[in-house]
Amino acid sequence: MNKQAVVKIGGSVLSSLDGCESGFFDFKTATKLAKLLTENLEKGAFIIGGGKLNKWLLEHALANLPEIEINDQHYIGIAALNVNAEFFRIVLKHVLSNTSDSLLYDNIIRYADLRNKSFLQKVFNKYKYIVVGADKPGVSSDYDALEIARLLGAKRIISIKNVDKVYSDDPNKNKDAISFDSLSWDKYLEIIKQTVHIPRGNFPVDPVTARASQKYGMEFAIVGAKDFENIKNAITGKTFEGTLIH
Repeated sequence: MNKQAVVKIGGSVLSSLDGCESGFFDFKTATKLAKLLTENLEKGAFIIGGGKLNKWLLEHALANLPEIEINDQHYIGIAALNVNAEFFRIVLKHVLSNTSDSLLYDNIIRYADLRNKSFLQKVFNKYKYIVVGADKPGVSSDYDALEIARLLGAKRIISIKNVDKVYSDDPNKNKDAISFDSLSWDKYLEIIKQTVHIPRGNFPVDPVTARASQKYGMEFAIVGAKDFENIKNAITGKTFEGTLIH
């Protein structure tokens, strides 16, 4: 069993909606992931994305208001992300069955917590598992994962996505898109051609986090959400199918 890992779970892995009336959170997938993570990690920090709930909320707001400032669009995304994070924390709580008070931090880490490094360190020292919500506008939850990893001394973030690898283009739109097993941050930034994170920005790693990861010598391991054995390999440090960005 690996001692600890920082795991980013894409919002689209956990929220698959056509409209909120159909139910936006995938409790079945969340439960399977929670079991996999807790059975194979002694300690874990789990960062959750906003995903399709973010998309649905923002599109609904934009359709009914004449204009929404970019910063406010980011805050809508933060709200969606925190809802997904709260649900995943509750799923973890049920999976762990409250067998020990020191297993799961009974809250999600938010903006004020992320600014208070001494508080965060106390939480990490006391609890085996934590769930992280949103930090601030202008970045995605990838950046939260980066901040947590730096605090814990981890050099790699495992990012579970609804795609199996990083591609040269959208494989759903371009059948000639090339997948990558390994990428430098320079090459990755060249592929995505973005310098800022925009609301609903759909990148394997957002551009702000990509540049920061390059600066700090961090890696992102991108793995698909469908192959649970492959996810297990990634979080336990074994050879995995996906893309390593470094």
